[in-house]
Amino acid sequence: MTRVTRAWTHFWFAPQPTSTLALFRIAFGLLALVWTLLLAPDLFAFFSRDGLVPRQPDYLFELPWIWGVLGGAPGDPVVAVLFAVLLVACVCVLIGYRTRLASAAVFVGIVSFERRNPFVFNAGDALIRVMALYLVL
Repeated sequence: MTRVTRAWTHFWFAPQPTSTLALFRIAFGLLALVWTLLLAPDLFAFFSRDGLVPRQPDYLFELPWIWGVLGGAPGDPVVAVLFAVLLVACVCVLIGYRTRLASAAVFVGIVSFERRNPFVFNAGDALIRVMALYLVL
């Protein structure tokens, strides 16, 4: 085996510590938990059918890849249940319980809220969404 082949194999296949990924998971779980808690005061004002935007904007329905649990005009119970699931999933990511499943739930929850009313979010929220998808993978 040549020196280049050994270096290549070592770079890609040598055991690595998982502490960096664990720190990222904990930091992301805390960030997502705070993000979710910051939605609470205006939850129904921004995301219910009686709120500022009664339903998801029409231009989002024309794009077939734009989806979310709150896509139609669901009632307040659906918004509250999605918020509770997102909150529990953030705590599960934070403590490391079923991280991949919890990360998927966080991703779906964040996407659903962001698609329901895109006017109240910014690029930082999109970054949180992308980090949730990376954590799933």
